[in-house]
Amino acid sequence: MLGSLLSMFARNGGAARTHHLPTSFPPPALPVSTRPFAPDIYGRGDGLNFWFEQVTANYFASHRHAQSQVALGFGVRGCELGWQENGGRPEERQAGGDVVWFLPRDAEHTVRLRRSAFWIVFYFDPGLDIARDVAVRATLAPLGDYVRRDSLIGDLSAALRRERATGTVEDPAHVVNLGSLLGSCLLRAHARERQKPRAVIPLQKEVKERVRHFVVGHLHEKLTLADLAKMAGMAPDHFSRRLKASTGLTAEQFILRLRLDHAQSLLRTGRYSVEEVAGKCGFKNHASLTKQFSIRFGRPPRSFLPPHGSQ
Repeated sequence: MLGSLLSMFARNGGAARTHHLPTSFPPPALPVSTRPFAPDIYGRGDGLNFWFEQVTANYFASHRHAQSQVALGFGVRGCELGWQENGGRPEERQAGGDVVWFLPRDAEHTVRLRRSAFWIVFYFDPGLDIARDVAVRATLAPLGDYVRRDSLIGDLSAALRRERATGTVEDPAHVVNLGSLLGSCLLRAHARERQKPRAVIPLQKEVKERVRHFVVGHLHEKLTLADLAKMAGMAPDHFSRRLKASTGLTAEQFILRLRLDHAQSLLRTGRYSVEEVAGKCGFKNHASLTKQFSIRFGRPPRSFLPPHGSQ
């Protein structure tokens, strides 16, 4: 199903036929598999190649590509996909239904097909202009997500499947045109999705409360974004984005607001002077507390002290 070295595939007792213009880009070859597999490979001679056909149950051993890959599976059942990028954590996924799988070049991967399914698999040479934005990270998604972004993807996929329905491709040049257009549409849809700003998930209520409780208990200390992120169990940048989504505040603003709210509560008790409250809530001095109170509440700290003799 996927490609690495032609010499590896030769051991399976088959050879893939190619249908494309003369080119300096070698067509993709297929890896060692449990059962012989020799699809016809089509291409337009500029670094875009693909094959499309019904694939029976098979296992394709661990391998990697010199090209980026996009694989479309139709009516997939019992398919196990595994991959690892740039020495990162290995990923394993079960694929079902109609799916699309993007893989960057040099990502090591395996494929186990437990049942027959129809596949269209593209290979994009890194020198190909339209492939420069393909999958920085591996992506497995429902094909329907991409069809909704560009209806041509559904129409062209159906056209290629009809070409294979009879078992014999009558017009290879027409197939190359269909496949080339489909490949371009998939890459464009994928690139557009990557450019969209991703929605940031707000902090969970319990995480937000845990962080708030930590800050209130350490107001007399110097607190940083890293301190709060550690309490939330997140990387600082990730925590910062989620805190902003939850409160509309940066970490610095969040800490300052809690300092001021707590300072106001202490002042209302009448048990502490403004200077004492400033120290308990992490302000450098009376003047610093007064400045921030004027900004937040429009009043000086003393105005929150209870009237003399009321306590």
